[in-house]
Amino acid sequence: MIRRLLEAFFRHKLLLLLPPLLIPAIVTPVAVMTAPTVYESAVSVWVDHPAFLQYKDGFNPWIGPASSQAGRINELLHTRAFLNDVAQRTPTLASLVGSSAGEARIMTSSIGACH
Repeated sequence: MIRRLLEAFFRHKLLLLLPPLLIPAIVTPVAVMTAPTVYESAVSVWVDHPAFLQYKDGFNPWIGPASSQAGRINELLHTRAFLNDVAQRTPTLASLVGSSAGEARIMTSSIGACH
């Protein structure tokens, strides 16, 4: 019984093995070419602090959430680590990152560009 099964398998191995190999080879490029473009986005929700909790986190209640977030992002943009990371990725400024004079020039050029 097993001998007949093995004999049938080896006699028709091309018919048995070709579909699992051929179908993905044909379908994969078609699926990749017809797939729609995917866009991703992120959302953040600003929630006011509950009135029953009394804590100090540096949040100014007289400034709106958008202004507060803009201030935080502005502070991040002016940090030395962020400016050096951007300068390293820029071909013209990458040579200035290691030296103190170069970093001073990066800092002054970034301050001038923001104002």
